[in-house]
Parts: sequence; structure tokens; C-alpha cells
Amino acid sequence: MKIEGVARPDQKEVGMVEAMSKRIEESVMRMVLEAPNREDIASTATYITERFRQRGQALFPERAQEFEALIERLKTFPYSSVEALPKEITKQINVFLVDKISPEDLETKLRENLVEQSDWASVNEALSYHIEEKDIGIHIPMMFTKKPMEMLQLFEEGLHMLAAKIKNDPLFAGVERVTGQSWIIYEHPYIMKKMGFEVSEVDEKEKKAFASISRENFLKRYGS
Repeated sequence: MKIEGVARPDQKEVGMVEAMSKRIEESVMRMVLEAPNREDIASTATYITERFRQRGQALFPERAQEFEALIERLKTFPYSSVEALPKEITKQINVFLVDKISPEDLETKLRENLVEQSDWASVNEALSYHIEEKDIGIHIPMMFTKKPMEMLQLFEEGLHMLAAKIKNDPLFAGVERVTGQSWIIYEHPYIMKKMGFEVSEVDEKEKKAFASISRENFLKRYGS
């Protein structure tokens, strides 16, 4: 049935909104794990909403009042349990986001803000990095506008681009290995292993894992 005057979202847009919702819920779940007193609903909700307040002030300065109203709703919502927090918070955030910003614009804002607020450098859409002593730490930003295979392809392209930097830029002369630590590695260790990384330091409590590859092996695989 077609309703005159009402734009119906296409399947691609619906898929992006669903992926955005899933990424936000995963983000909230990680915040629950990081909360100092995660057995208590009120303090955990406050911890999470304050994290969102800080991020929102940077992402939506033009909608400061509207975002503050959202934060107040999140703080006072009658959550049923700590386990239910991720879905209940995500549902309310989605209502705000779907009405205010497209998935593409949100993804771009998140990526640019993360690079701006940290000492990371961007390689491409799917990869950023920072140098810490003799390691290059790699980071994968939140993405929801690409299919899994597209994301993987972008990530691999980013690794080739990073290898070129390591190989040719004197700034990387002291780098001995490429590393990463995140929930993505914890949930998808087989992908990192397939891409030549060793996976270790699996933290079941924090749902994170560490991956590394030597400079020599990284350049052999991605530097040609």
C-alpha cells in the first residue's frame, strides 16, 4: 500500500538503520561492562548517559538542547534491569537519531570526532592508527553503512595503505609490530588470524582480545 505524500524508506536505508541500532546496542553493552558499579541499575544508567552526554556535545553542538532533553529522559527512565539497559537505552537513542541525522552522516561524524579527540591518524574509512613507542595500534571505527564484506575489504585496503607508510615514511622507522585490542578481535578472532595476526590476551570479563603481527610479517603480507 502506498501512502501519498509519505516517503517510504528503501531496503538499503532500513538495513543501515538496523545496523546502526545494533552497533549502538553493542556500544552500550560495552559501557555496562565498564561501569564501576554495574550491579546497580541507577548508577550504571547514570554512567552510560554521562558518556553519551560527553559524546553528544561534540557530535551535535547544533542540537544541544534536544540532545540534553534526550539525556534527561535516559537518566530518569524506569529501566527494568541492568541486562535490559542496552536495548532500552538504544531504543530511545534511535528515536532521536533517526529523526535528526542519516546513518551516513552519523558514521562520518563519529569517525571524524574520534580522530579529532584522540591522537589517532586516519588511513581510510575503516582504519585509524596511533604510534606508541615501538607499536602501531590500529583502530576500526564504528561502521553501519557497509555490508560485512565491504567493511572487510576496506579494512584490508587500509592495512595495505598503512604498510606503505611503514615502509616509506621515516616516522615509522622504529616500529616493530602492529597491534590492536578491542571487542571486535574478541568476537572475530578468526578474521584477525586469517589476516596474519596472532590473537592473545583474551579477556572474558571485559570481552576484549589483543592481536599483533611483527613489522616484518606485516610488510611481507601487506607491503607489496
